Amino acid sequence: MSFFPTREGAVLPTRGTSKSAGVDVFAFEEVLIEAGKFSLISTGVGINLPDGTYGSIRARSGLAVRHGLFVNAGVIDPDYTGEIKVCLHNAGESDFVVRKGMKIAQIVYEKYDSTSPSWSEGPAESTGRGGSGFGSTG
Repeated sequence: MSFFPTREGAVLPTRGTSKSAGVDVFAFEEVLIEAGKFSLISTGVGINLPDGTYGSIRARSGLAVRHGLFVNAGVIDPDYTGEIKVCLHNAGESDFVVRKGMKIAQIVYEKYDSTSPSWSEGPAESTGRGGSGFGSTG
């Protein structure tokens, strides 16, 4: 996995620790996110993903717990070559200012199966749960 700058002055994503699952990405701009609203924030970087992986944009736990900031969308397909932008939702009660250079999200690399969808005659097997949905398991 490697990153490339899409804007001059972009900050290379980093791992918080050697065992961090994700790499932290930084805001390239200052943005006010009003309480209850969301904003798309530029990072100034693009990504080259290894074959068979995609990037999953995740919230940073500190921003989520302290300020109610969550990632609204978060799949980077391996064939996407543009700038990574982070859609942050402010679920908190106060406006929040994202400062340029602030860690705003993390990217976790995940493997995926690229087989094409196809129709079948029905469920592959009968299960005790069947079609029971939300809340059916307790």
